Amino acid sequence: MGKTIDRLLNPDLVRERLESLKAGVFAAMAVVCTYWLISLLMWGFSSLGYNLELENSGFLFRFQVINALLGSTFAIFSGFLFGVTYRYIVREDTNSHLETGAIAAFALVRGMAQLEVVSQDWLSDNHQSILISSLWFPKLNIPMIILIFGESFLWFAAARLILDLTMKQGWLKRFSQ
Repeated sequence: MGKTIDRLLNPDLVRERLESLKAGVFAAMAVVCTYWLISLLMWGFSSLGYNLELENSGFLFRFQVINALLGSTFAIFSGFLFGVTYRYIVREDTNSHLETGAIAAFALVRGMAQLEVVSQDWLSDNHQSILISSLWFPKLNIPMIILIFGESFLWFAAARLILDLTMKQGWLKRFSQ
């Protein structure tokens, strides 16, 4: 038990954890600000008369308080997890494949989860039982799919830009092995 406490209170380990916490906070701020910007743009377009509901897809883009708070919470949580993970991924080397791959991995997982929710909604409305059939329905909504994945890529690309900037400025240290 004593060794465990000593290991947890190791100054080097504490410093690394604080740097990871900072990375998570920077990324969370970047992602939530990107979320707010996209939400305001969507609200602006819809208030100008553009239909961004995309053919009754169930994926609403109206700027509502509850949706904004819930979306902000998801954005903060996703950004925080991305920031902590990104810091460990990039470490002290500069590998653009790892940096870009981190964005792609987080964006694809988030986008696929949203697409599954929309697909499940479509399936339940049309009394289908197989999830895969939702990919083949006659009115495949390509613009909605592009928006779903595009927003996710923007979120994590913004977080990466902020994290890279903070590391370059020396406000955040890369993870050292």
